[in-house]
Amino acid sequence: MGAASAATVVGTPLVSATQVVSKDCQKTTAKVTASVRGVTNDKGGKDHVQYQLWDDGVMKASYDLWVTVGQTVKPTVVMEFSGLYATGRTGVGIYLVDTENKRTLVSKDPFVPSDTTGSCTPTAPPTATVEPTSTPTTSTTTKPTTTSTTTPTTKPTGTVTGPPVVTDGGQPPSNDNGRLLLGGGAALSLFAGLAFVLGRRLT
Repeated sequence: MGAASAATVVGTPLVSATQVVSKDCQKTTAKVTASVRGVTNDKGGKDHVQYQLWDDGVMKASYDLWVTVGQTVKPTVVMEFSGLYATGRTGVGIYLVDTENKRTLVSKDPFVPSDTTGSCTPTAPPTATVEPTSTPTTSTTTKPTTTSTTTPTTKPTGTVTGPPVVTDGGQPPSNDNGRLLLGGGAALSLFAGLAFVLGRRLT
């Protein structure tokens, strides 16, 4: 069976990130504006995608968006966490993924936030929200169902800030299988040679 179709991003997404540095606190903010079209019925006629903000191998904030199949929505998702980025690796990782089909729709990693001034709340918990002005681009009046999660615990693998991109490639045959086939061919050739020699002696 072929892989299930993933949600699609229409057009070019707009990605930005800032870092507030003040005498009272620090805050890192990322924004993603993208037109997302629902393709696969993951649950209840909706396609499930997730926005993710990573730093130093840890997912700091995420936002789950459920898009009605056949509908295109264009929200601006804002993800924030307290503290400075790049205490380990360069920049942050900003992703939009189709979670059920394990496809990366948007990947900006590393993405270096620009420094700015402003106010923030010290030790505030991570947040992930949709800006109130975000509306669907279709004529429908229903809004997509959304939920937010901000306490992920798993770490990704690889050397980049965020998770590795999942590809559709299959696994190549192992070298052990290749050696097994080679050994079997050599054995068949040896038996054929012995039979030929014995045949000549008998005649």
